[in-house]
Amino acid sequence: MPTVAKKIAARRRDPAKKPVAAAPRHRLTPPPGPSAAEFFANLPPPAKDFDAEGVERIVAFRAER
Repeated sequence: MPTVAKKIAARRRDPAKKPVAAAPRHRLTPPPGPSAAEFFANLPPPAKDFDAEGVERIVAFRAER
């Protein structure tokens, strides 16, 4: 004899809806282009007015929160 929970679940289930097979997952491959090491090696130098200490303050402030 089915339990009450199974009876309720059977009533809620739409018989027209059949379970859909999961779509095959594509293999994760790196995007075309330079590797991460090449990308960071080719970045231009920071601007002359770049405030590294300011960035460190902001990062520290956000880490506190």
